[in-house]
Amino acid sequence: LATIEYVRPGHTVSSDDPSSAELQQLITKVQRQGSLGIKLLGGHYPLTVAATARAIRAAAELGAYTAFHAGTAAHGSNIEGMLEAVELADGNPLHLAHINAYCRGTVLPEAEETELALKALAANPNIYCESYLSPLNGTSAEIIDGLPGSMVTRRCLKTGGFTEDEAGMEAALLSGWAQVNYPQGQEMTLLTGEVARDYWRGQQTLVSVSFAVNPVGPRVRLATAKKADGSFAVDAVSTDGGGIPRNVLLPAGLALVDLGGLSLQELVAKISYQPARLLGLANKGSLTAGRDADITIVDRLQRSAFATIIGGQVCYMDGKVLGRGGRIITTAAGADYVLSQGLEPLVVDLADSSLMQKTQKR
Repeated sequence: LATIEYVRPGHTVSSDDPSSAELQQLITKVQRQGSLGIKLLGGHYPLTVAATARAIRAAAELGAYTAFHAGTAAHGSNIEGMLEAVELADGNPLHLAHINAYCRGTVLPEAEETELALKALAANPNIYCESYLSPLNGTSAEIIDGLPGSMVTRRCLKTGGFTEDEAGMEAALLSGWAQVNYPQGQEMTLLTGEVARDYWRGQQTLVSVSFAVNPVGPRVRLATAKKADGSFAVDAVSTDGGGIPRNVLLPAGLALVDLGGLSLQELVAKISYQPARLLGLANKGSLTAGRDADITIVDRLQRSAFATIIGGQVCYMDGKVLGRGGRIITTAAGADYVLSQGLEPLVVDLADSSLMQKTQKR
């Protein structure tokens, strides 16, 4: 596991316009506590334009990992916010998360937004990005003073024709447009209707929800698009929502292989090798001598994982989890803290990650 700390006004920073000193203090603290860096949740909880630029710059100066769900006080989680994010990076390393989230057709036709995004990525090699293949997004259903706290949630309600307030959220849950992410046993499931509404109320609205807002065209185009030199325009296929039932890397990814959109080798690169390089995990992502013996055995017909081997040990097989334990991916700055919590650190040097190397090649 690896962690990054979110930057949210009133939670981890004092306001939507934190100073460079405050941002540096936050980044240094979380590095020492084992995190790789920070994530700007601009699409959900925006900072000012200036503060966003300060955060990206401060993280670069401290050698920290920086991820960004595009959006500021000036532009939201859409193609305008994505293009603004590229400008605010100003050549610094930036993981611009889930590119498909900015190509939903909310500003321009979705195909036009997709091509604008691809053009911006090609012109800015300091940007690392990924996209995901599920129609579902993930956001918060928390209500603050009668309104959804997340700006993304408000946008999703508007897209579905609902009011951007507490009543609209309730109506969206009852209709099935909003789906509550509900832990049922060892699985995360989706709830709709009255049971979803009642669970949301019972949790004082502090639940996550999903909306089917990702059009299929941008999902396929972004997963398969290549640059003039033959390299992928979008580095990886992945999702940051591990606790949301939208991890369709194998079923959707193998469907693209069967359709001829990707070769099997290209799919492996985009869902395994590239994410490993992003985190600076030199011993993972490929099967060669001296690398970690981490292997997933896939059932091609079912388009699902049959078994997982980690470090030579079978940890999952045919629907049953057999392994236990794990390691925390951290930098040298956080290794001692991870150990102090009774956990095992896996120390990486972010200078070796593809995120930082992209900037060096600029």
